[in-house]
Amino acid sequence: MREIGTLICWATTINKYLERLDPEELQDTVCRLVYRLVRSRAFAGARIRNRYWQVIADGTQIHSSRRKLDAKSLYRVHNKGTGREYTEYYYYILEAKIVLHPDIIVSIMTEFVENTGREEAEKQDCELKACYRLMERLKKEFPKLPVCLCADSLYACENFS
Repeated sequence: MREIGTLICWATTINKYLERLDPEELQDTVCRLVYRLVRSRAFAGARIRNRYWQVIADGTQIHSSRRKLDAKSLYRVHNKGTGREYTEYYYYILEAKIVLHPDIIVSIMTEFVENTGREEAEKQDCELKACYRLMERLKKEFPKLPVCLCADSLYACENFS
């Protein structure tokens, strides 16, 4: 029973901290944490060929609704041209995660795949464009970190670094 009380107290402390924290500061805090973990050599055994850190990049949909979410949300039309046509609005993110141990994978950065804010955008943002932005931020934050980037087949025929 004592562990539950400690866990609730810990979660409350974290929530209070996050409420006051600017989202940009949160990203900076995560990067500093990862930098310290990499520099500490505590996870040096997880590197590929004792040199490269494995960074995984993949996109995922985090929320969807048939109601309009906001101007930056992506959308897709289902059953187009039929009587059952409807529009689904959704949020999609691209995550970069570093493998510190087979059981420890830490998120480094998140890039939202989002529209420019216009109503019914002609050309929507995509995961590949978000990857360009994410890689630019990753290189800026960790300029000397040797990485082996792992991604799905979407990136097999494209240059994205």
